[in-house]
Amino acid sequence: MRWHDVQAAFANALMNPELSVPEALRRKTDGQPNTARFNVYRNNTATSLTDALGDTYPVVKTLVGDEFFQALARAYMASHLPQSPVLIQYGAEMADFIAGFAAAQPLPFLADVARIEWAWLQAYHGEDRESVPVDVLSSVPPENVAGTRLVMHPTLHIIRSPWPAASIWSAHQDDDDEARAAVLAGIAPHGESVLVLRPSLDVSVECVTSEVGDLVQSLADGAELGEAAEQLGNGDAATFGGMLAYIFQIGAVTGLQQADANS
Repeated sequence: MRWHDVQAAFANALMNPELSVPEALRRKTDGQPNTARFNVYRNNTATSLTDALGDTYPVVKTLVGDEFFQALARAYMASHLPQSPVLIQYGAEMADFIAGFAAAQPLPFLADVARIEWAWLQAYHGEDRESVPVDVLSSVPPENVAGTRLVMHPTLHIIRSPWPAASIWSAHQDDDDEARAAVLAGIAPHGESVLVLRPSLDVSVECVTSEVGDLVQSLADGAELGEAAEQLGNGDAATFGGMLAYIFQIGAVTGLQQADANS
């Protein structure tokens, strides 16, 4: 058997307890599969990856409980092998997996809570970049403002949910069981837009209006300020200015890109 095939068989059996010990793993003494040692290694690997997923998705784990989370993690591991030895990078597809996991359907907000948690982790380990204040716009000649693009912070993530995923996440950031219960008891299918970023030392999770979410998404996609204002539709200049000031205030902007005056 080729070494590549040995590795593939080992990895598949390691993550799927229903598979038998790979043929290549046999004792030299009697040629029989070394089942006991392999099962110990398989269990340790599954436990380590489950713990890593639990560290990345603590709110998801709290919402579903330990037993359900272990089953969720085992199902995820069966189809998503680690691609890096760095465990904080494991679990990138967890939110999409939860969205398609039949047993999680009674909690339709769970996948979006997972998206917030993954965004939080990425922001926490993301690139350091100094934000700029809104005053930087005063350096732009008035005739060039509409053609100016904002450089958004590299840790910025935008999450749009049809559920109050940010409120659920926020309620689980302390040990107030009554607050958690109140939020969960009042869950209704109303949407929330969430901005996750780390403009300084701490990760910020901002629950914003859908209009602010639309504006940030537009700017992050590279729209010029004039284009972004038009995309908002019926909003007046004061409203647009207030939303823009807020985006600067939370540290989401790191610079400006001005259009070529001759273009």
